[in-house]
Amino acid sequence: MKTVRAIRLGLCAILLVPAVALAEAGRVLLAVGEVFAERAGQRVALSRGAAVEQGDTIRTGPASNAQIRLSDGAILSMSERTQLRIDEHVFSGRIDGTEKSFVTLLAGGLRTVTGAIGNLRRDDKYGVRTATAWIGIRGTHYTLRECNELSPCAVAGGRAALELAQAPAEASDAPSLLAQAAPGGQFAPPGTYGGVSDGRIGVKNEAGESEFGARQFFYVADRFTPPQGLVAPPPFLYDRLPGQTRTAGQTGTETGETIAQGGFQSDARAGEPPAPPRQTEFVATEQRGAGGEPAVVPPVVSQPQPVIGAVGALFSGIGDPGTGGGFSGNYTLSGTGFSSKLLDFLILPGEQAEPGGGTRLSAGAVISESDVVNETTPNSIGAIWGRWLSGGIADVEDGVTLVDTISPTNQFHYLGGPPTPPEVIAAKTGTFAMTDIGGTTPTNNLGETGSFSLSSAHVNFTTKVFSAGSSSFWFPSQSWYFSGTTAPIQTLPGKGAFVEGSASGSCYGSCSGPASLSMTGVFLGPQGDHLGMAFQAHTTGGAHAATARLLKCSPSC
Repeated sequence: MKTVRAIRLGLCAILLVPAVALAEAGRVLLAVGEVFAERAGQRVALSRGAAVEQGDTIRTGPASNAQIRLSDGAILSMSERTQLRIDEHVFSGRIDGTEKSFVTLLAGGLRTVTGAIGNLRRDDKYGVRTATAWIGIRGTHYTLRECNELSPCAVAGGRAALELAQAPAEASDAPSLLAQAAPGGQFAPPGTYGGVSDGRIGVKNEAGESEFGARQFFYVADRFTPPQGLVAPPPFLYDRLPGQTRTAGQTGTETGETIAQGGFQSDARAGEPPAPPRQTEFVATEQRGAGGEPAVVPPVVSQPQPVIGAVGALFSGIGDPGTGGGFSGNYTLSGTGFSSKLLDFLILPGEQAEPGGGTRLSAGAVISESDVVNETTPNSIGAIWGRWLSGGIADVEDGVTLVDTISPTNQFHYLGGPPTPPEVIAAKTGTFAMTDIGGTTPTNNLGETGSFSLSSAHVNFTTKVFSAGSSSFWFPSQSWYFSGTTAPIQTLPGKGAFVEGSASGSCYGSCSGPASLSMTGVFLGPQGDHLGMAFQAHTTGGAHAATARLLKCSPSC
């Protein structure tokens, strides 16, 4: 898709971080099972949306996991039996010299993506402490596992994965880590284990410092032993989270839906020890919005779930068209069936509905589930649609993240459903009319709601062309009119088929002047007889309007 830097969609997680009180270090995005904070001698249960504070020690119980977004945009994902202390976290909303972020991993597993503070790449501003080492950031995405009596690390049948990349230099005949494993191979030796998905980290202690980059793994036995490289990730570093197997009704803060879409499930792989994470699944960026806002790319959800084809519309304040789309299995929904709400999404390069396959990463997340307006009506393909009133949409290209803010006067309109296989579209012939069967309530820059009309739409599968007739938006203070246009029907191998086009027109009322309309559509349903379309209108003066619609062949195609 031309995943416009304004919307970039596809269903699945980057966030525009909301302003928070200075006493608040961040918010809980996900709490599965037993998740609580030790705060001022009290035990405070944590659920989705709960605040975490500087000084909190956050704990997860057996078969539990949590995900936290800090105020600078950093993401902390915790596996079961994990203890993490937020030693210091100060962020005013911008880089002004007062910022700092230091946490201590006392036990268990932590996966993190840097925020604005980590991206400064300064050890006096950011660091993760463990019992054996200090981890400094170079702008990255990495995983740590602190193995001790509070959270032992089972080796199972994966002893070979604990082999050192090389023996210590001072003892060429020293035994490898494999030989040092506990008798019977039940548990790995205590210490800090880690792996880098993208970027670089520095690991140092009393014995020295080493750097590790993407697809590299390490082990630190104690604070007086140098960090050692490992030939492969230990089997427990990216293990399947027991919390994902919980069912609704068990003790804990989760629901069946949050378990199914759990944030830390990006490491969920059953059975044998996992292969190293694919580098293309992670993006380390400067993570700055167009206005200097912090942003963070969330972990990729690799737990298998249905791929969804989706489109979205949002006004971009940075000059790009305001529609986009893509095909992705990385997203979070709340609710079931037609009551589902889209809460976040991530579209990777190669998944975007864009000529050439797309070169950008797009992601977004709503701040609160209550800020999602579900407007879905029953339909034969199970498509869903709605509007976000808060949050952010971001687009990463060439290491730079551009962020657009969602608000009641700049709402994000989305529509998604099962994508049509590209081979189905490639094999279809004939010309067919399409009708609008539903979609989101149009909104504009004044926060007004209105209506949308598309005079006609046709698909010519023989010549692979989509044709749209004249269209219009009506609001109490504005009227928009656009001419018809055509756009080629394009396919993304292995993903789906899409259209992308634009039209010119005018706006009258509070938005007087020339206007432009951008549109992106993806084919939905097994027969390719539905088209999810996003429409976004804007003027050079900043007025804008948007909606997402579901078109269907009439009577069939």
